[in-house]
Amino acid sequence: MLLAGLLLLAAGVLGLLWRLGTLSGMPDRFVLASGVADAPSQGWWAWALAAAGLLLVGLGLWWLLAHLARSRPSRLGLPGSSPQGRLSYDVGAVADAAARALRTRPDVTSVRSTTAYAQGRPLVDLKATTSARADVRSIERAVAEVAEQLARATDDRVGLRVRVVVGRRAPAPSRVA
Repeated sequence: MLLAGLLLLAAGVLGLLWRLGTLSGMPDRFVLASGVADAPSQGWWAWALAAAGLLLVGLGLWWLLAHLARSRPSRLGLPGSSPQGRLSYDVGAVADAAARALRTRPDVTSVRSTTAYAQGRPLVDLKATTSARADVRSIERAVAEVAEQLARATDDRVGLRVRVVVGRRAPAPSRVA
C-alpha cells in the first residue's frame, strides 16, 4: 500500500514537472491519437470528468464506511434500575472477566475477548487457544461453566460465542544416530 502511494506520488510530481516544462528532452505531447488529444476541447469532456469524479468519490466513501469501526455494546442496564437511579454494567468488563475465568484452566494457553451485536443482542466473543494435548471434555466443561456464569451475571441478556483453537504440537527433537 505504501509502495503504491509512493509510485502515485512520484508519477504526479513527474507529470507536474513535465507540464511546467522543467524536464529537458521530454516531448511536448505523449498522446499520438488525435481523437484522444482533442477530447478535452469537446463539449462532453467536462460532463465525463464530472461523472468519473463522482464515481471515484462514491467509491472512496463506500470504502471508508466499510472500514469504520462497528458499533459495539458498551453499557447495559440492570433489571434493578428505577427512576431514583440507574444500575448498569460494562459489557467489555464482563467479556474480560469471562476471558479471565476461561484462562484459569490449565489446558488453555490464551483467551481473547471482544464484544459485538448478534441479531440485535449483545454478544461476548471469546477465542481460546489450548495446548495440543488438551483434554476436550475439560475444555467443554470449562466453557459451559463460563456460559452459566455469564448468563447468571447478565440475567441472560448477553450471548456467548466461544471459538477454541487447538495449539500446535512442538516438533519432536531430531535424533542423531
